[in-house]
Amino acid sequence: TRSFLAWTTTPWTLPSNLALAVGPDIDYALVEMGQDDFVWIAKARMEGYQKFLPAEPRIVAEAKGRELAGRAYEPLFPYAVSPKNHVVLEGHFVDTSMGTGIVHMAPAFGEDDYTLCTAQGIELFDPVDHQGKFTDAAPDWTGMTVFESNKHIARNLRERGLLFAQE
Repeated sequence: TRSFLAWTTTPWTLPSNLALAVGPDIDYALVEMGQDDFVWIAKARMEGYQKFLPAEPRIVAEAKGRELAGRAYEPLFPYAVSPKNHVVLEGHFVDTSMGTGIVHMAPAFGEDDYTLCTAQGIELFDPVDHQGKFTDAAPDWTGMTVFESNKHIARNLRERGLLFAQE
């Protein structure tokens, strides 16, 4: 499988993920993690994730962010599935100062996310009510506050083998 190592500081927004953003001029590497298991990460961020990558990472492909843009990906959660959603976008705000160089986009909860996604015709998906609790639109977390959900979302991803690192 080929995966994008996207990162976030707000796990509770992951059920609302509608896109990923890459820096158009950033260099990305496809790193072999094991047999038929590969991940995209910004080359400049590989050292920051050294303890999670193989001891001697093997780069099997390289690309600029603009070359990754337009690729579709399978979402972490089966919410808000649409032909326009779950695609990699060019985000000029993406840098390599922290994270993986690939940013999770939840346009209902972030200004950059909103601006980039709506410009691409991606509609908002907001499964959180005015009390900060998940609605039935995200049935795995219904009634849970966004802050309570962080540990449950992380556990769910870990159990499904989709959590690369948590710090």
